[in-house]
Amino acid sequence: MQSVSIRYSTSLSRSLVRLLKASAVIWCAIPLVWIFASLGPLFTALAQALPKDHASWIIQEAILAFLLKNVAPLSMISAGCFLLLIFLDDRIILSRQGLVLPLSLCAQFYCQRNRLWSELKKTALIKSNGQNVCLKLNFADGKFVVFQADEMSEDDLNKLLIASRTLAPAVNAKDAVSPAKIPLDISTFTSLWESEMTLRYRATTYVPLLPGRILDAGIIIEKPLSYGGSAAIYLARKQNGAPVILKEFVVPDSLNNEARAKALAMFKKEAALLSKLNHPEIARIYDHFVQDERHYMTLQYIQGEDLRRLVTRRGALTEKRVALWLRQILQILQYLEQQSPPVVHRDLTPENIVLRPNGSLALIDFGAANEFIGTATGTVVGKQGYMAPEQYRGKAETRSDIYSLGCTAHFLLTAKEPQALMQSVPNSINRQITDNMNDLVMRMTCQQAEERPTVEEALKTIEVIGYYRENEV
Repeated sequence: MQSVSIRYSTSLSRSLVRLLKASAVIWCAIPLVWIFASLGPLFTALAQALPKDHASWIIQEAILAFLLKNVAPLSMISAGCFLLLIFLDDRIILSRQGLVLPLSLCAQFYCQRNRLWSELKKTALIKSNGQNVCLKLNFADGKFVVFQADEMSEDDLNKLLIASRTLAPAVNAKDAVSPAKIPLDISTFTSLWESEMTLRYRATTYVPLLPGRILDAGIIIEKPLSYGGSAAIYLARKQNGAPVILKEFVVPDSLNNEARAKALAMFKKEAALLSKLNHPEIARIYDHFVQDERHYMTLQYIQGEDLRRLVTRRGALTEKRVALWLRQILQILQYLEQQSPPVVHRDLTPENIVLRPNGSLALIDFGAANEFIGTATGTVVGKQGYMAPEQYRGKAETRSDIYSLGCTAHFLLTAKEPQALMQSVPNSINRQITDNMNDLVMRMTCQQAEERPTVEEALKTIEVIGYYRENEV
């Protein structure tokens, strides 16, 4: 595996670099002037010594006198250059074996530049002085390394977090911090950042790809977006620079042949399912390939913010905005229902719905999607608070997505998670919600599928209420 270089420098090292550069006239320019001034007498002595018989002795004495006279200036220049080179080294090298720390931090890190992942005992997220978030790596020899999170870029911090979590087999899973997708405002680490760490990343049984890895298909890994079990989702780019989403699926070695065949069949089925969908608000699939016994899909990259992060950042949304978005998602579900056979998403949750910069919504993940084939028993996949009762029994149908959408509406209206296998009553939390909207959410989250409205009925209800008009949002 190729190594990855990330930049890390503390405010102290940056201040020293600025000081050394600013004081270069003292430790470099003045000594150089002194040295050049000393060259005149040296050349004069050499010229006078050449015609004499004992010229070699005179030359040696002249050179020795020159060196003695310039020991201090030469030492000053050497020391300045040495310190500047040390503090300019701000690169941490990550590899599968371990990490190499920058020279500028040798004193802080006990003068040990090379640390092996196999020596890592614990990874912890701590707060320094109650405010600054730090990543602390504790090693088996009792020594530790502390990295200030706000001293790195977003991408570099992601790389270090992922490497410390996935490349260290000795890390205690209970104590380890899970790598996270850091919010764009990396200077302010609030509770939003910490909740994202828990939400987006889970423990994994395999090592995901590190940023910078280039696959045979020409896809370059930028950063992981999420991973868990034996699957991962990456932000990547093509060789022409176009961004894409890369989904990775690895069949665990522990599975028997039958289970392995079933898992691969499910992955290929998802690829076939997405490839035939053609809707502007559904992520398109571009390609499917296999490398190193890992299966990959490249999908359309949809820019925007998922609704969970939006609500976490802004709080509960207005009823009119939620109604507008319900109408958009219902139209997408209407398209899925019109497929032959109908398509059930089975994982319709706030994090799988992205708000684009233009205000439209898009479904980005069909990780649990399955074609609706009669009453065949499927695999129970989804998030508990958003799964319809029949989905727990492996009998997902088109109205199962209605239930999940109702739970999503509850979350958008209240900023609170819906209770699993319970009918949602959003105005019991947010009294500002009208009876019309509350009744619609309650109907959508009925425990019996036949009691829920169809897509067409839900659309008609929203249009009757009249909340869908964009100019009123």
